Parts: sequence; structure tokens; C-alpha cells
Amino acid sequence: MNLSELRKVDLAGVGAVLALTAAAYFGGLEPIITAMRTRAELLTKIERERTAGADLAARGADLRRQLAKLEAEIDSLAVKLSPQSAQNDRLAKMMAVATESDLRVEQLQPGTADWEQRYGKVPVLLKANGTFGAMTRFLARLAELPDVGVRSLNLAAPSDARAAEPVMVVELVWYVMPREQ
Repeated sequence: MNLSELRKVDLAGVGAVLALTAAAYFGGLEPIITAMRTRAELLTKIERERTAGADLAARGADLRRQLAKLEAEIDSLAVKLSPQSAQNDRLAKMMAVATESDLRVEQLQPGTADWEQRYGKVPVLLKANGTFGAMTRFLARLAELPDVGVRSLNLAAPSDARAAEPVMVVELVWYVMPREQ
């Protein structure tokens, strides 16, 4: 074998080795490297999503705590409504507030209830005489009855010139529990 034949054989061998190396790389090693890169990218994405999920869970827990706190605050502030069957007790309390405020009640008359979905409204007409100070005390003391509101207020001079005290006509609204269905 001469040198040129050896070079041909060597070149053929080197070519074969290079071809086998390239085939091994592109057929086996390159897909593994690509899969490893893809896996690393997916793991990074999963970690980002996990972190975002944990942040959302923490935010949800904070919101649930805030909701519970607000619901407790609403419950503590909410006016507890009485059933309409307690009308006599409520009218007696209105009368007591008026007389304790030094008003002389001429009329205390409940009307027919108007029903809403979550409550009822019972109109109550109060007509009383007294000084303006007594009327002011009465209106201030109505705060003791958180389920009672003032719809209208009319103050007038007495119709009889000999009477010394003005007349107060107040249209009140008593809020009651919804009626049973």
C-alpha cells in the first residue's frame, strides 16, 4: 500500500467517523439538548405560574379576611328590625320619647304598612304641642329608635291665638321585618 492509498483510506475513515459523529449528534445528542432546554424553559414557566398562584391565594385569603371583617362590622351596625306584631310596643316607646321630651301628644296614629322585599314601612303620624325646645329634644331622642325615620316635619303656630305653644306634625316611618311569605 502506498501513501496515496493510505490517505484515501484515512480520508474515508475520517469521513466515516465524522459522518457517524454528526449522525450521533443530530440523531441523539441534539434532540436531548433541545429537550433539556425545553424542559428548563417549562420548569421556569411552571415556577412563575406557581408563584403567581401563591400570590393569588394569598390575595384571596386577604380578601376573605377583609370580607369577614366587613360583614362583622355590618352586623354590628345593622338595625335589628322588629316584626309588625310589635307595633303596640313601638308606639308606646314613641309616646314615651315624646312625653319625656315634654311634648303633649294629641295624636299618634299608625298607617298601613308598605312592603318591600327586605323590610316593611309603617307610616306613623304624630301630632303634638310643646315648646320648640321640647320639639328639638324629641327629634334628637328619636335616635334611640334606630328603626324609626322622619319622613316629614311641619311646625306651625297655634291656630288659637291664646295658645302659647306651636304645633308639630311629624310623619314618621317605622321599618319592620318583612312579612312572612
